[in-house]
Amino acid sequence: MRNDMATRLSSEAVPPGWQLRLAEIKSDLLRRLIPTAGEAVPELDNIVVAGLLKSPTGLGQSARLCISALQQAGYRVGTIDLSKHFKVNADVPFENFGSDPRDGRGILILHINGPQVTRALWRIGQARVRKKLMIGYWAWELETVPPGWIDGARFLHEIWAPSSFSADAFSRAIDRPVRVVPHVASLRSRDGQTADARRAARLMLDLPESAFVVAFGFAMQSNFERKNPIAALAAFKEAFGNNPSARLVLRCLDLHAYPRGAEALQRQIAGHDNIHLISDVSIPMNLTIDAADVYVSLHRSEGFGLTILEAMAAGKPVIATKWSGNMDFMSSHDSILIDSHQVLVDDPQGVYDRSLGCWAEPSITEAASALRRLYHDVEFRNTIGVRALAAAENFVLKSRSTILAALRAAASEPHGSAIRNAR
Repeated sequence: MRNDMATRLSSEAVPPGWQLRLAEIKSDLLRRLIPTAGEAVPELDNIVVAGLLKSPTGLGQSARLCISALQQAGYRVGTIDLSKHFKVNADVPFENFGSDPRDGRGILILHINGPQVTRALWRIGQARVRKKLMIGYWAWELETVPPGWIDGARFLHEIWAPSSFSADAFSRAIDRPVRVVPHVASLRSRDGQTADARRAARLMLDLPESAFVVAFGFAMQSNFERKNPIAALAAFKEAFGNNPSARLVLRCLDLHAYPRGAEALQRQIAGHDNIHLISDVSIPMNLTIDAADVYVSLHRSEGFGLTILEAMAAGKPVIATKWSGNMDFMSSHDSILIDSHQVLVDDPQGVYDRSLGCWAEPSITEAASALRRLYHDVEFRNTIGVRALAAAENFVLKSRSTILAALRAAASEPHGSAIRNAR
């Protein structure tokens, strides 16, 4: 019967004009079919992590890092990949799936956005959900949380947020315990930060060995306006124009997921042979970072800023917007932070409604000046890189302790269907 229902809920062969309405009907039906979070019996020997495990997006990487951190701590982790059910790009060759998930008592950590919680739970199945402590690992990028996320919290016992910025937003809006549990980013060996690693990466990406290389990576489905690659392009062009000794590498996944954004990128790149656009998912982010002298992120908002932390962990100086989730692990001592002013949200992709408030508009002129300084002042560049590495290593080590403490606390506290906010 469950398969029959899933078939009836399928949107295949439905005219495009009805897609939005069908999605609303499906969401309403699932909210009626899926029970809200009830009594749980958490057990640490039955931990399950579910999410878009093979997706190249930050949501997918969030789940993969969680699995890795728990396994490295000695926990048996069952995994559920929901990539194909959500029809997302599933090209990441992630094979560390751990154990098969077990039904009954335990803990389920769900790396799925709030509005999609019921859909994910439907796919997972009630047998695997029943009696488990339900944790939503959520990142949100604005100070106001939309209704779909608030509704999704009804089906969870508590929320983990990777930054204090996200956690504060959830705490104001959701009647569930909220914990700050940062992503446990990977720390590579110091060998990955050598001149040889940089030389090898540039050879792979066909970049001149002697060039000053600036990098930025994002996924189109993570939201074009929020990630703000046009600002990175503008700052680079203001700083260097067509100077062949300076190169910008933009790594954009799911390039064609938002044609308007892809066209905007192509327009800005046209006529600049020193700007390189990479959309091949087989080229890992680590390779792009290794090839760089500097990483830049002129985002309008970040729920965390994982690629920023990864660049710092590789010993790269980072230029980033001084606002939102990345401020948990960045400071003016170890990074170059760009001032901004607040503007009303404007998102043609429709993820962030204007009614939700404001996000940052970083200063392109200030970012261009920072790029020029790093280009000319090698000693300053190296100093910031060393400080960035130390800050990242310290933050990741603390994050490893934080996720384990959060897990033990969640398992030891009573969780019923009536929960008050207790952050």
